[in-house]
Amino acid sequence: MLVFGFVIFPTLTIAFLVFAKPREPVRFNRQRREVCVPKEKGGDYWYVPWETVKASVEGFNMVSQAGVNKNGSLIIGFPNPDFNGEVKLGGNGFSTNENAERHLWFPNVVPEVGASMWEVIRTYMEEGPEHVKVDTEDFTVQKEGILEAYIKGVKKSIAKRGWFKAFLWDGIFGLILCNTLLVDYIYRKHLNPPPDLKGEKVQQWSKSLPKEQWARRSPELEQAIQEREAELARQSAA
Repeated sequence: MLVFGFVIFPTLTIAFLVFAKPREPVRFNRQRREVCVPKEKGGDYWYVPWETVKASVEGFNMVSQAGVNKNGSLIIGFPNPDFNGEVKLGGNGFSTNENAERHLWFPNVVPEVGASMWEVIRTYMEEGPEHVKVDTEDFTVQKEGILEAYIKGVKKSIAKRGWFKAFLWDGIFGLILCNTLLVDYIYRKHLNPPPDLKGEKVQQWSKSLPKEQWARRSPELEQAIQEREAELARQSAA
């Protein structure tokens, strides 16, 4: 079990990440108020109205000798706009039929983190990217090569920590134990820059629209938002 857990499983995971094709991303288009969801098979996409997307944050506690450990998950559901069959919901409120609904699942996040992740998406779609408070430095596409970026990072580490600590941290621990170059390769292949969506239709869908053509909130959502804001204002004044 130890050999499988610490040798075989990590090796298979790394091999999969190195050789597997990058998965196409889910793309949120705030101008159209739609979400493009790649199908598992067939190379096509669902164009899901934003206001039909649903999210659920679940949490639970695990008790051990070390104390109480909080855990949970974030699930985002994207109903198929073209599905005409009967939708049966599971115990968590999401459909169990993959033809009726696709899911994004983020496991092992405490409820506060899961809610914050969803709030970033919601704020982007409803209020705009200028209202999203996230550090975008880690998502900047690196122009230099992997080895060049590593050398640049070592030089920064030397200037910050000195030769000896930089050798231990970036040389022994980073390069030899953690294989920084391989990690950077996998990161660039799957996440930065994110894989693009394929096909003329989806590329046209992804293009920016003149502001006068942007989709608007439905009257029902507008009313619900106003009622919620009024409720929050009353709570703040109390």
